[in-house]
Amino acid sequence: PDDAYKYSYQSNEKIWTRCPICEHRDLKSISNIYRHGFICPCISDGVSIPNKMMFNILKQLDIDFINEVNKSYGFSWMENYLYDFYFTHDNQPVIIEMDGFYHQFQEENDAIKTRIAENNGCKLIRIDCIYQNVDVIDYIKNNILQSELATILPLEQVRWDECRKAATNSLLVQVCDLWETTQLGISQMVKIFRISRVTVRKYLQRGYKIGLCP
Repeated sequence: PDDAYKYSYQSNEKIWTRCPICEHRDLKSISNIYRHGFICPCISDGVSIPNKMMFNILKQLDIDFINEVNKSYGFSWMENYLYDFYFTHDNQPVIIEMDGFYHQFQEENDAIKTRIAENNGCKLIRIDCIYQNVDVIDYIKNNILQSELATILPLEQVRWDECRKAATNSLLVQVCDLWETTQLGISQMVKIFRISRVTVRKYLQRGYKIGLCP
């Protein structure tokens, strides 16, 4: 604990970290941990914090939505592009894009996606998720509340403490926990977590290798 007073949050000094779930050890810089949080490569689910946060918000509000939507869902106009979230409000299609760090290098690509969506009658809402040296959840929360999304969804009903928990928990761990403690099958997990069968199987296989599930 005394080491915590030796460095600032911007320090590039590297320290040994240990995952409290799988005990994996890794050498990480303090500034990296502060900016991006602690992410264990063994239990990482590959889903960003912003996307898990928005997923939880829409689920809380009982919105019938599709995440990671593309033309395979029947929207041929999407061409070869992938959008984060899709739902309808008052008979108008709405797309939400959680613009994280890499979006600042994809301005041309994002402009094309916006044009295609709007030309096909969709309202596209972008949420700034490029955070640095701030509390990640609070930053995204404030940007969501200040976005156009606040005018079409009852965000005052959102339980933000649940969003924080969902955003910082690993889907891989949740899938493995459910597999171990219930009799649910893969098809049921697909419906609960809204991820593909391939992804559920991948999580269970990785979980088995590190001892999270039988």
